Amino acid sequence: LERDQIGKLKWMLHCTMGCQDTTFLTRKDELSLFKDRATDDDVLRSYIDSVDPKSNDPWMLHFLRVGQLAVILEDTLFVHGGLQDESAGFVPGRETSCETVQEWVEELNAWKARELRDFEQSPRWQVGADSKTTRGGAALIKYGTP
Repeated sequence: LERDQIGKLKWMLHCTMGCQDTTFLTRKDELSLFKDRATDDDVLRSYIDSVDPKSNDPWMLHFLRVGQLAVILEDTLFVHGGLQDESAGFVPGRETSCETVQEWVEELNAWKARELRDFEQSPRWQVGADSKTTRGGAALIKYGTP
């Protein structure tokens, strides 16, 4: 892979998101349906625009706003990817575990909403006072990365 933004996107899709090697090319094919030919740069731009609060169509950002990390329907808990014992009741940034599953789900989804708002306010990488790079929503991104 090239050490550029396109190479980084391909690496992220394959190594951190569990996508198949075909995901990048499938997106390129999709984009070519809207115009005669799509480039690798078009694919990169489409991924960036999908979460950029200032883009014309931040569709993935809208999806993330309405999405939930956990949902209880009747007597069943739904989460993406499964639940490990040490994760139950844990909410990032909170000192104590939640007492009930209902409390945990509410707190976890509230935390996700705060992180997403933080990302929308500060989506670009910045160098902080401690010389480390950070951006809004960093804890949510870390939470969702294996």
